[in-house]
Amino acid sequence: MPSPTSTIQRRDLGDLVSEYALERSRESFIGLELMPSLGVMLQSGNYPIIPVEEMLKPRDTKRNPRGGYNRGDWGFEQGNFATEEFGWEELVDDSLAKNYGSYFEAEAISARIATDVLLRGQEARIQTLADTAYANAVSVKWSTSATATPRKNIEAGIKSINQNTGMLPNVFACTWQTFNNLIKTNEVLEATKYTGGGAITMSGFERQKEMIAEYFGVDRVIVSNAVQNGNNEGSTSGFSATQIWNDAYGYLVVTSAGPIESGPSWGRSFLWTDDSPNNVNIESYRDEEVRGEVIRARHNTDEKILNSSCMYRLTNLA
Repeated sequence: MPSPTSTIQRRDLGDLVSEYALERSRESFIGLELMPSLGVMLQSGNYPIIPVEEMLKPRDTKRNPRGGYNRGDWGFEQGNFATEEFGWEELVDDSLAKNYGSYFEAEAISARIATDVLLRGQEARIQTLADTAYANAVSVKWSTSATATPRKNIEAGIKSINQNTGMLPNVFACTWQTFNNLIKTNEVLEATKYTGGGAITMSGFERQKEMIAEYFGVDRVIVSNAVQNGNNEGSTSGFSATQIWNDAYGYLVVTSAGPIESGPSWGRSFLWTDDSPNNVNIESYRDEEVRGEVIRARHNTDEKILNSSCMYRLTNLA
């Protein structure tokens, strides 16, 4: 095992990987959109929670003549976090690197692979948390284009979140297949045919998401296309693509990247910045036993639900 002094922080590869990670998040990963990263100075600690009943309790604000103003004394609860370290290593064998003409090119490929493994693991952890939300089954699947009623399904979710938190959801999330089914429903086709750009199915992907956001009354629609190999490591069955996020589910979410105490939010990804300043940190060290350079991607995080009432999970969509 390497000693601390033999491990090098790779800023050169880190800058390269940061752009790669951003590209992956744009293309397929949605986890950090639902649970934005929050830097913390300690590996474990507490954070304040102002109960929704305290925030929304009615008060008498009328001031009587020659009298003072009514006053309140609010209290708060505490939540806790404890980050854990996750990481993955790739070996750049000396002889293999020579085939690429330079170590850096081989290292860059290894850094991208290690980063992808790390981010895919984080995505799967957040997906597991999202699927603990209460299941609200729609009566007609969105894949049944003729009779599906997506607007009615979404309105039920918005009402539920609003009644439980006093907030309105700002994000709707689903998989690409579910989104594709949604925009082909008769209801959506009819509702969007006079928007000026023609049928929604003839618009570009970004415009399609904007149109659905407008139709549902949320700020953003985010779509996942993240897949993983359904066969476990060591299997000889080859590659079998499975979605990380389930095509049968959709998620209405209150999410925020602002301070925790600023208002309710479904969850945050606590990142221990003293140990891992970035969500993906790239390091390397020499391993002479195998005559190669080891490239490591790692982070120290705790993906945590802050307020379960800030998510409404629709099921039976496909």
